[in-house]
Amino acid sequence: MKRVKVIGLVLFLMVVLIGCGNGDDVVGLNGDDIDPMFEPGEVAVSDGPGVGTIVWDIETGEVLYERETHISRTGTEFSPCGSKIIGGGSEMEVWDLEKDEIIMESSADEIRIRYSAVSPCGNIILTPSNERISMWDSETGEKIRAIEDVTTTQPLGDPEFSPSGDRFMVSNVDFDRITVWDRTGEKLVEFEEHGALADTRTNTVAFSPCGEKIMSADYDGSGKIRLWDSETGEVLRKFDYHSEVLRAVEFSPCGEVAASSCRDSLAKVWEIESKETISSFDIGQGELLEMEFTPCQEKIVSLYSGSEDPDRIKVWEVETGNLLYEIDDFERYAEIHGISVYQGVPGE
Repeated sequence: MKRVKVIGLVLFLMVVLIGCGNGDDVVGLNGDDIDPMFEPGEVAVSDGPGVGTIVWDIETGEVLYERETHISRTGTEFSPCGSKIIGGGSEMEVWDLEKDEIIMESSADEIRIRYSAVSPCGNIILTPSNERISMWDSETGEKIRAIEDVTTTQPLGDPEFSPSGDRFMVSNVDFDRITVWDRTGEKLVEFEEHGALADTRTNTVAFSPCGEKIMSADYDGSGKIRLWDSETGEVLRKFDYHSEVLRAVEFSPCGEVAASSCRDSLAKVWEIESKETISSFDIGQGELLEMEFTPCQEKIVSLYSGSEDPDRIKVWEVETGNLLYEIDDFERYAEIHGISVYQGVPGE
């Protein structure tokens, strides 16, 4: 098992390095050389609407950096070196942590943006709306491309770049389908054999580490998880780990393990090939809306939301399912929109 995980991680890093050499260059923003500010898996960033962005230590839960802002965040990521925070949404920002200043601000000039995504190497921000899919230069704030071939009344959701950065996917809740595009704006494949898709702040689709597969979670209460071929749109496998509305799915860095959470307060970590459950999380009276593995695959950082409690961050041990700690000092936040774990410099 350990040998498979190591091989999977090596393949993932090779794919990212190759992809970054094809247009998504591994350089710091504004021409900075890559000199990582943090170790992979050392820190994470979370954001709340209209309030601020927080960078915190995953091991201790200590808040390292905090910045208040009027912007309602819909997607925040680290730059490859970890020293900058790239935020997308109706307005976009790049925050330099070392200088503690904003080095890029730009309005997306779009309507009804619910989510955004940042490319693996940090130089493109993706903002899908209910009218178009736009790509922006994260250094200058200029629009690179707009894809107008969009048919929906609701904002497109679940945007995510492939690990190589040459493709991205979005979900369309009007037609319950997932579409994969390349960065030139060409539509590559649509997944139509799907149940209902979520239109709320959940994370229900994910690329595998090598980009060959996509995992999706039905939002219709069936509890069904599907594994797709990302190039053909073929359904490879179906999983029935849950019996309620699914809230999140995520691949591990090795690609052999996955995590999923459900509205019934149940979350699991399981092996994709054998379907064997590795651990289960006792969530309590709430839901995990996002789950993200640390690079070493020992922890999962999650976004917890309860009906009566303020949103909080919970960090779990993968092997045992034990809750390690939680950050609950979010009373001033209406809600947390997203979390992102620093994964390190692509290819290293």
